[in-house]
Amino acid sequence: IKEALKWLVGAPLSLTPEQLRFAMANSPKVYLGDPRPAYEAALEVAPEPFAGATKFKELLLREPLALKLNWNCELTDASTRHEELHCDGHCVNCWRTVTPRFLGKVLDGVEV
Repeated sequence: IKEALKWLVGAPLSLTPEQLRFAMANSPKVYLGDPRPAYEAALEVAPEPFAGATKFKELLLREPLALKLNWNCELTDASTRHEELHCDGHCVNCWRTVTPRFLGKVLDGVEV
């Protein structure tokens, strides 16, 4: 836990004590686990509105759960999916399922 906290208050996130409390209150498992690889994985597949370190940090400050989003089915090859699925089945950790909510919209007509 000490290493996780040390990383969170250092670069690249440099979270203040208040920001850290907010993040941990909303998504404790990902912030107190191993946040560095979670950050790297989420940032790697973040969609355009949140791509890049600055935009991603801005999102994390208001939506801490974004740190656990390590999948983006929109970046995968649709031809490898089962014909009945419109996604890869990683919905819990997928950007596609929550990005509309982050933007104040809904996914496929359903609030997520």
